[in-house]
Amino acid sequence: MHVCVPFPRWGTSLFLGAVLTALCTSVLSVNGQARCPGRYCGRIRLKENNFSQCGKCPIGWRVDMHHRLCEKCSSDAVTYDWLYLAFMAILPVLFNSYVTNKYSASQKVPGLFLSIILESALAAIFSLLSFEPHGSLIITSCGVKQLSDWYPPFYNPIPDYVHTINCTREIVHPLYSLVFVYIAFLLLLIMLFRPLLVVKWYQLRSIDSIYD
Repeated sequence: MHVCVPFPRWGTSLFLGAVLTALCTSVLSVNGQARCPGRYCGRIRLKENNFSQCGKCPIGWRVDMHHRLCEKCSSDAVTYDWLYLAFMAILPVLFNSYVTNKYSASQKVPGLFLSIILESALAAIFSLLSFEPHGSLIITSCGVKQLSDWYPPFYNPIPDYVHTINCTREIVHPLYSLVFVYIAFLLLLIMLFRPLLVVKWYQLRSIDSIYD
C-alpha cells in the first residue's frame, strides 16, 4: 500500500516540498491505493474495504473519475439518450420502407408497411424490457460524458509502453448493446411475421414473403 507523507522542508525548498506532496497525493486514490492509469480503468470495491486490481469495470458500471473506482450506473436515461435510440430505431424502418416501396408489387405495399411498423414497435418494446430495470420501459443508462466514451478501445493505457491494460467496456451502456438487441429482435420478427402475412393475406409462396 502506498502512503503519501509530507516532504521535508529543505531550507528554502518549501515550495518544492509542497509540489512533491501534491504530486504524490494526486496519484493515490481512496485508502492509499494507487490511481489506475487510463480513462476507463478502475478498481472494484471488495469486502472488508479491499479493492481489486486495476482493470475494466463490469457491464453497467463506469469509473468514478475522482476516486477511479467502478460504480454501478443508476441514473435513468436522459433526453439525448432517448433521441439517439429513437434515431437508431427509425433507420431500419426507413430502410425497410424504401426497399418495400421500390421492389414490392403495388397491391402489397399497404400491408407490408403495416407489418414494418408492427415489427419495429414490438422489437423496440422487447429490447427495452430486456434491460435493467427488467420489465420496465424506462432504462438505466451510464450516460455519455465525453466523446471518447464511444471509443474506449482507443484509450487502453500502456503504462510501460509495452503491455496494454485492457479496460475496454461499453462505457455508454446500454446505448450500444440495446441497438444490437433491437436489430436481433427485429430480424426475428421479420422472419416470423412476413411469411405469415404473405401466405395468409396475399396467398403467395413463402419465398416471396420479404419484398417480392
